[in-house]
Amino acid sequence: MKKILWLFVVAMLSLGLAVVGCGGDDGDDDPGNDCETVCLDKECGTIGECTCGTCDGDDECKDNMCVAPVSEECLAACDGKECGMVGDCDCGNCDVGATCKDNVCEAISDECIAACEGKICGTFEGCECGTACEEGSECNADGTECVVVCEAVCAADGTPYECGDNGCPDGENGCGECEAGDEWACVDHMCVCTADCGDAVCGFDKCGEPCGDLEGECPEGESCANGECFEGCDFEGLTWDQPLLKLNYLMIDGDGLAGHGLDVDGDAGTCAPVGNCEAGIDNALGGILGQVEQYINVGEELEKIMVEGSLVLLAEMNNFAVDGTEFLMNMYIGDITGDSDACDFQTVKCDYVVDPLSFAVDTCLPVISFDNAAVNGDAFTAGGPGYFFSVSIPIEGIPLTITAVMAKIEGTITVVEGGPTAIDGAIIGGAVPKALIMDVVDNLPDDIDLPVSAELIKGMLDMFIIPDIDAGDEYGDGEPDGEFESASVGIQFDAIEGAVIGMKVDEE
Repeated sequence: MKKILWLFVVAMLSLGLAVVGCGGDDGDDDPGNDCETVCLDKECGTIGECTCGTCDGDDECKDNMCVAPVSEECLAACDGKECGMVGDCDCGNCDVGATCKDNVCEAISDECIAACEGKICGTFEGCECGTACEEGSECNADGTECVVVCEAVCAADGTPYECGDNGCPDGENGCGECEAGDEWACVDHMCVCTADCGDAVCGFDKCGEPCGDLEGECPEGESCANGECFEGCDFEGLTWDQPLLKLNYLMIDGDGLAGHGLDVDGDAGTCAPVGNCEAGIDNALGGILGQVEQYINVGEELEKIMVEGSLVLLAEMNNFAVDGTEFLMNMYIGDITGDSDACDFQTVKCDYVVDPLSFAVDTCLPVISFDNAAVNGDAFTAGGPGYFFSVSIPIEGIPLTITAVMAKIEGTITVVEGGPTAIDGAIIGGAVPKALIMDVVDNLPDDIDLPVSAELIKGMLDMFIIPDIDAGDEYGDGEPDGEFESASVGIQFDAIEGAVIGMKVDEE
C-alpha cells in the first residue's frame, strides 16, 4: 500500500510540473525550454500546451508513445481481455497494484506487492507476479526473465548418446563425458576407444585389444612384461641371507594419530584425515576405510588373513648392518611349507618358500626392494621418495591391491648375535594414487561376485577418496606437479624371525 501511495505522490508532482511548465504562469518567456523537459522520453501527443511530436505512417499515439495499430485479428483475440498475451497479440498491461491472471487484471495485496517487487513473472510466496511466459519459455528462478526452454537432445534413432553437446545453451558435454585418458574420443556423440599397441608385441592395449601375432600371448616358455616377451627367470641356486623376518601383524587404523601413520609429505603442518590427526601424520586412506567399517571391517579382515596364513610377507636383509650403514632389504610373497598346523607361524620361527610373483619377469629382480635400509640403535628405517610398497589383501574374497608410492618404513628392531630377529611397532607410510585404485576395480576378474556393480564401486571411491599428497603424475610417477593425486596411508606391522628354504613350485 505504501508503494501505491508513493507512486500516487510522484504522479501528482509530475502533473504539477506539467501545469507549471506549460501554463506560462511562472513568467518564463521561453515556454519551449519547459516543453522540452515535459516531453522528455515522449514521442507524440500533447501534454498541457506542449506538443511532443507526431507518429509516422499508420502508427498510433498511445500514452504519448507511437505504437503500431492493432490488427483486426488481435482486436478479435483481445475482445473481452484486459491484459496479457493471446498468441502473438498483446492485450495490454494492468495498472500498478494489479496483476494479470487469465487475461484479467486482479488487485494485488500489500503482501504480494512486496513479494513481487522487481519480478515480471512466476509465483512467489503464493503470489502470481507479472504475466505468464509465452509457450516454449518459462520464468527463471528469480522471476526477472522469461527464458526459452531447451529440450536436450541426447538420442539418435533410439540409441542414447554417450557424450558431447546436448544442443542447448551452455550444454557442452550435456550428453556426458568419456572416460579419462588419451585413448578415448567423442565421435558423433559416442565414446570411441582409439588406443593402439605401439611397439608392444604382447599383452593388450588400453582398449583391451591384444597386441602381437600371438593375440597378446608370448611364445611358450616366455612371459609378457611391458609389451615385451621374456624367457623368464632362472631361480635355480638362488640363496637368501638368513634369518629373514616374517610379518605376523598388519593393521590400517581410521585416523592419523601417533603410531598409526607417518608424515608422508614431510610437512608437519598438515595431517589426515582432517579433524582426526596430529603431528603431521598422514593417513587419509585409513580415514576412508574407517568410514565404511560398518560394511567392511578392514582390521578384522587383516587379522583374519594373517592368522590363516593366506597372506605371507617376508623381509630379507642383505649385508645387514647395525652401525647406520645402508643395506638392501627385499620383500617377498611367501607360503609356509608343509602342514601349516605343524608350526605356529604367528609366534615362532617357521620355514617358508618364496613365490616367483615376487620377482619382475623382465629383470628377475625383487619387485619390492629398499636399498637404503639402516639401523641406528634400535631404530629401523627404509624408503622414502622413489620407493614403493604393494600388497594384495583379499577382502571377503575380493583381492584389494594397495600400492603406495613414496613408501617409507620406521620401526623398532631387535638384533640378536648380529642378526635381526624381530621388528615391533613398525609403520609403512606412503601415498596411494587414486588412479591406481580405480584401475584395481577395472581389472577385477569377471568371475568375482561383487555385492554391487564395479561402476557403483568406482563412483563411491571417487566420492570418498580425497587426495592429500602430490607424488607426481596421476599414477604418482615423476616429480610433484602441484596437484594432489594420491591418498596417504599408514600400514602398521610387526615381524618375527623366519627362514626361506627355496622357491615355490607350481603344482601341475
